[in-house]
Amino acid sequence: MPIRGDRLAGIREFRKLRRRQLALLTGMNPAGIQHLEDGTTRNPRYDTVEKLAEKLDVTSDYLGGAGPDLPFERAAVLQALERFKRTEGSRFAAFNDALNLAAEDPDAPHTVAGWRAFMSMSARAWGKRPAPAKVMATTPSTHDRRLRAVDNSRANRTVELSSSDRKRSRRT
Repeated sequence: MPIRGDRLAGIREFRKLRRRQLALLTGMNPAGIQHLEDGTTRNPRYDTVEKLAEKLDVTSDYLGGAGPDLPFERAAVLQALERFKRTEGSRFAAFNDALNLAAEDPDAPHTVAGWRAFMSMSARAWGKRPAPAKVMATTPSTHDRRLRAVDNSRANRTVELSSSDRKRSRRT
C-alpha cells in the first residue's frame, strides 16, 4: 500500500511525537519511519500502515494519499472523526449531522478518544442515549458475572482440594 511521507511526518509532528516515540508505539524501527517519511520506502506492508494510522488517529486511506491536502491541524480533526465513525459510528448515526458541524469548530477534538468523550457528554446533555455498542458480544455486566463465576469456582476448587488433602493426611 503506498504511503505519503509528507502526511506521515506532518501528522506525527502535529501530535508532537518524535520518530523514536512513534516507533515505540508501533513496534517499528525509527529508521523505518524515517524511510517512510522521506520516501525511501514507498510501499510498506498493509499492517504497518494500519499500525501507524491507529497510533496517529488517522485512516490508512489518508496516509495513502486519499482526500484533499489540508493543514495538518484540520486534517487531524477530520481524520480522527472519520476513524471514530468507522469504529463507533453505528452507535452515533443519529448524530452524524451534529458531528460534521462540530468538526468545523476550531476547538474540535483531534483524537478518537476526544470524539468519544465529546459524544458521550453531548448525548447526556441532550438527554439522548446512544445506541448500545454492537462491537462487544457480551455486555460488561455479563462479562463481569462470568469472571466472578470463574473466580468463585476457583475459590471453591481450592477449598475442595484443601479439604481432600486434610482427609488424605488423616488416613496416613
